[in-house]
Amino acid sequence: IYPLSTAAQWSVFLETSPVPSQAPVAPLLLCVSQSRSNYGGGNTNKVIASDEKEQVMALTALKELILSMPLTLWFGTKTSIAKSYAAFSNSSNSSSGGGYLKSRIINSIISIIRNVCNLIEDCNEHQQQINNDVIVAIFDLSNTIFTKVPFGQKSNNHETNLITSTIGLLCALGNSYINNTTTTTTAATTKELQHHHYKEKNLRCNQIVLDSIVKCLLESLGGRVTQQGTVTLLPSPTQEWLLSVESEEFLNHLFSLSLRSNYSVNMQDSAFVQTGALDVLSGIVHTAPWVLSMRQKQTKMINHQQQEQEKNRLVVFQEIISSLFYHNDASIRSFGAKIVESFLQGRKAMALSSDEQLRMTGVDFSFVTSIFCPLLHRSLNDYDVSIRSFAASALGHLQGSDWESIFKVLCVSEGKTKHETNYFYSLLEVCENRRISSRGDKSANVRSMACKAIGNICTTCISKSETSSKKGEEYAILPESQVVEVCKDVSEVMLHCMLDTTAQVRSMALFAIGNLALAVKERESDNLMIPFSTTRSLCISVYKCLDDKNEKVIGNAIRTIGHLVSILYDQVTPQQAEACSQEMTELCRKVACKLTCKINHTINDATNESTKLTWKQRSNAKRHAWGACNSLKSLFGCSYARKKENQEAFSNALSELIRCVELTQILNEKIVISALSTLTSIPPMTWHYFGGKNVLGNGLAVCINIMYRDNNKESNVKPILIGKIRAMLLSLVNLATEADFYNCFASDDLSASMVEFLYCWMVDQKLEARIYSTVSSVFQRQSDLGDKVEMYIVQKFSSRALHEHKKENQEFFNSSDCIEGEDEL
Repeated sequence: IYPLSTAAQWSVFLETSPVPSQAPVAPLLLCVSQSRSNYGGGNTNKVIASDEKEQVMALTALKELILSMPLTLWFGTKTSIAKSYAAFSNSSNSSSGGGYLKSRIINSIISIIRNVCNLIEDCNEHQQQINNDVIVAIFDLSNTIFTKVPFGQKSNNHETNLITSTIGLLCALGNSYINNTTTTTTAATTKELQHHHYKEKNLRCNQIVLDSIVKCLLESLGGRVTQQGTVTLLPSPTQEWLLSVESEEFLNHLFSLSLRSNYSVNMQDSAFVQTGALDVLSGIVHTAPWVLSMRQKQTKMINHQQQEQEKNRLVVFQEIISSLFYHNDASIRSFGAKIVESFLQGRKAMALSSDEQLRMTGVDFSFVTSIFCPLLHRSLNDYDVSIRSFAASALGHLQGSDWESIFKVLCVSEGKTKHETNYFYSLLEVCENRRISSRGDKSANVRSMACKAIGNICTTCISKSETSSKKGEEYAILPESQVVEVCKDVSEVMLHCMLDTTAQVRSMALFAIGNLALAVKERESDNLMIPFSTTRSLCISVYKCLDDKNEKVIGNAIRTIGHLVSILYDQVTPQQAEACSQEMTELCRKVACKLTCKINHTINDATNESTKLTWKQRSNAKRHAWGACNSLKSLFGCSYARKKENQEAFSNALSELIRCVELTQILNEKIVISALSTLTSIPPMTWHYFGGKNVLGNGLAVCINIMYRDNNKESNVKPILIGKIRAMLLSLVNLATEADFYNCFASDDLSASMVEFLYCWMVDQKLEARIYSTVSSVFQRQSDLGDKVEMYIVQKFSSRALHEHKKENQEFFNSSDCIEGEDEL
């Protein structure tokens, strides 16, 4: 329906009828949610409406309606649609009064949530009387609420009420989970379950309902990977619920069930109960690992089962993990590796939180290296592929303090190889293809996960961005002697992995090399971490991957080549430069040409100068252009860019970057920002070298044009881009020579009014006298510009040059007098 419907038409769905002559009518959102839903309600004689199909259709219609509504847009209180709707519905008959659309939407959503809470409570009380299809539809609607509603913080009363209502929904879901799992596990031991027909029907019904509840709980926890590759955050209502005492019964039951289910192999229904419990536990430790460190409310011990519940939650969690890893069933063991991976991911993410409780400050994490790491290391040799994959990935999420302990073991262990005592080297072995090597793994998925983990570990252990246990100071986990060894071993393995027959492995090998190179660069060591010959070999291999058939491989190759080139040209000695000057120059030129082609491909698509691309092809092209703009920054910084043989290649690269800025309004914002970042970082001598190619003058003209149109409200360029373009213009104006300014003013896209705008802008920037003098000289010496600019504009530049020159002289004499006065004292 949306966006064809107007804001006014949406009132049918959101509020009572605004027409005075009509009787008040409930909004369609509430009509659907209330339709046929008044069963139960405290009266045990009332049951579900006779027409169950109608009930399911009503709930499904409400779910689809919520999915179709642009709630994220509507929750932006200052959008034009919000204002137009507020103006339309600001009438005496409006049920929610005046205000922006956001508050009206929230009121409707709150009413829906309250209705859903009532439905779930009725299900808890009368589940045997309600059709399973209706129950599933109710939980699907709850799932949609968590998927679609953009929960914020408690910035006003409306958002506070929304979060409070959603916490009530979570409480209802938690109670429903407890009731269904308790009923299921109890029923499995009764004599009634011995009858085959009753047993089969009971298990099937419970499984359907429980699966719906688990899906809803998982959605409420966040941690879902979107189509864009981002991970959804823990919604604020869920965080408040988990931090409150209202979730305690649910959490205690979940942990108890997760631990107990490991030993319930004889239970008829234990499989799906256990799977659901472990899935929810994995979701919790992924987005809310701090739940493990929360103190449980102490109650009186009655029996052994309650003693299990009242243990420290972190201890229970360790027991759960240990029992899962040693289970005979591979599907259960895989849950152990999956949950550990989720916990390590969550702990790493929470380390950045400003809240000490969420950061788990004061918690002793030594169990990670003493208990979890040996289990993960053991799982790298499991016969099940999924277990090996989870284990490899989990090792990549260890923190710096964990690796600090692990590498210390390597230093003190005698009589054993480093592959036997250090999990890093065991993981590195897994990266290779066992089908063609004496070591490694046969599964491509395991090898790719291992390569990715190695890349993450390089960032953690080599870069100084990690602070480890030493707060407030930059601190690298590994000493330089070990970094050299790690770099050598990783480079050797990844050179083989880049030749893997599976694209996924090649892509992650490039990712690992890129992280290694970036970490070495950020370490800023005076010593050579990677030998020159190794870096050169890596550069050549990565360059070949720029022509790979797989788009993900190309994307990671573009990123990696930028980091490697930075190291290669920074660490080359004069002797090495002389010995392989031709090779280095050629490599620099080839890489620049490849990256320029990636940018040009996207520009041609945006300007319809090439054949139409599919959505997927266009998405990949944009990603590659963005990466190419970033990687060119490293190339422009090296001296080989200014070699005569490379002049044309780099001139073309500069022109494409400037073209990205020129197409600000139609190109992807990330590409434009990346191009601007590279252009503003180019050394002055490089700009001057290409000055004769009209590059700098073209850049000036593009920036002036965009700034002029923005100043006159003739474009809709975002402020963040205008700020960066302003910085680029300031940089170019300071670098420009007379030839550059001439090429700029000779552009057909530059008018007299734009030149006058440039003058006013320069005055605001308080530029030096020499720049005004240079511009004035251009107009006075180049007669062909006389017809383009009025004389009074030229005189403005000349007068300002004299004014600024006098001002600079006065400041110089004043500063000289101060120095002489100090000498006399």
